[in-house]
Amino acid sequence: MVVYVDNTRNKFKHMIMSHMWADTDEELHAMATKIGLKRVWFQRPPHAKWKHYDLCQEKKRMAIRLGAVETDKYGASEHIAQKEQNYDVLQKITKLRQRNLEQRLGKCK
Repeated sequence: MVVYVDNTRNKFKHMIMSHMWADTDEELHAMATKIGLKRVWFQRPPHAKWKHYDLCQEKKRMAIRLGAVETDKYGASEHIAQKEQNYDVLQKITKLRQRNLEQRLGKCK
């Protein structure tokens, strides 16, 4: 089982936030407890698209030091699509990642 954090950088008040989610709720809450997140910060449907915590960059670094895997901005969507076996979404994510890579490589020339 794995806990994930993404590399998004969303502004919230004076902080820059990312997301943390996991294969299981138990694993997600265990990591949240280890890095000092409050359970009331847990977000889930219908108030959120998926089960996750928002976390500041300091907490993100702590989670990574404790074994969380960092993903790109498509990581959460990919995780949900894999669970739902939504191959159309997985294919779109692959194309978006490829396009982003090509754009970055084009800027390096």
